[in-house]
Amino acid sequence: MTITVWGRPEAVNVQKVLWCLEELGLDYTRIDAGGRFGGLDTPDFLAMNPWGRVPVIRHDDFILWESNTILRYLCRTFKQGPFASLTDKAYYQADQWVDWLATALYYPAFRQYYLYQTKTPAAEKDASKLAAYREEALGPLRFLNDQLATRDYVVSQQFSIADLLAGVYVDRWMRLDSEASSLTHIARYFERLSQREPYKKTILAFEVKPA
Repeated sequence: MTITVWGRPEAVNVQKVLWCLEELGLDYTRIDAGGRFGGLDTPDFLAMNPWGRVPVIRHDDFILWESNTILRYLCRTFKQGPFASLTDKAYYQADQWVDWLATALYYPAFRQYYLYQTKTPAAEKDASKLAAYREEALGPLRFLNDQLATRDYVVSQQFSIADLLAGVYVDRWMRLDSEASSLTHIARYFERLSQREPYKKTILAFEVKPA
């Protein structure tokens, strides 16, 4: 069995996949692609993903793109690590949160705030615009904070596929926002995730700070 991942290790969508592979305890090879590495418009890459985006994985002779679909495939194919006792109902209960996290939380609300914080030089930032982006992001973040008030992880006491998204977004929030810890349940969740070795290796190892 061979698994290859194309993507740069600091990218949000690539990190989700690398974290998942580490949680599953799978061996894999990563190939630099996208961002400063380029390579997404080559014939070979476009033959794998005609949309020309990372991540892409190849498992033996099977190729897959779109990060959340990749997570679903890995978690359902390799039922080991935190996914060893995964039942159909538990999987779909977590999967509904995957959809919510990807749409209601990350895109466009949190992504807009995150990109403005990290890509716009400090001298060019508009305080009122930043405040507006932050307030929009806070809506779904408060909802997630309330969800985490009564459980260790997004869905239950059990780590799930939903945490692979939430954990990456929470990392950005906690490291970019000066008042992030005011969402106390998210702050505790971040501390809990930060004890996981796969999280340290694939998420915390990379710098995240305002431009």
